[in-house]
Amino acid sequence: MTLPAHGTIAPLPVALFALLLFACTAEPTSSEGPAPPPAPADARVADLSPLPDDTWLSGDLQEQLLQLSRHMGGMGTAMLAVGQRHAQLYWAGVDENWAYAAYQLEELEEVIERALVRRPHHAEAGSPWLETAIPAMAEAIAAEDVETFLDGFAAFTVTCNACHGATGYAYIQVHPPEYRSVNVRPEAFAP
Repeated sequence: MTLPAHGTIAPLPVALFALLLFACTAEPTSSEGPAPPPAPADARVADLSPLPDDTWLSGDLQEQLLQLSRHMGGMGTAMLAVGQRHAQLYWAGVDENWAYAAYQLEELEEVIERALVRRPHHAEAGSPWLETAIPAMAEAIAAEDVETFLDGFAAFTVTCNACHGATGYAYIQVHPPEYRSVNVRPEAFAP
């Protein structure tokens, strides 16, 4: 068997490629006509199959949902994400990376909103943070001035600690971070 010369195309691979291309683009041939469109998401959810025997969930659907909700974690789990975002927000402002600061603030807000849905008994303490602290921090970011940002961040952090106190966790006092746990900077990375 000889290989084709450099710059020529072997006929067998070309034929296989054409066959595969045709097979991938051809309409299905069926006496029943074209395939029906996929079912909407809500219809698929309603058609739940039984769980396999080796799953950790047990009981009926209601009991399984309760088990899942317990495994999602409460405010403590959400606060781990908030703490990370809080630190990244600080460094973004110090670095004058205003787009990244705005992104971190949006993510913080989303984490808190979802946590308050899961733990509604914290809503009274968390609402001022969402209604006042988030918009004030957004204004400080929009000013694109480090001193304005740092003042806003200090007020933002005081609001965090006030919420901790209002929910019985006054012993959790957050501060601006002292070191970077994630190294995101506005300048391009060049090794």
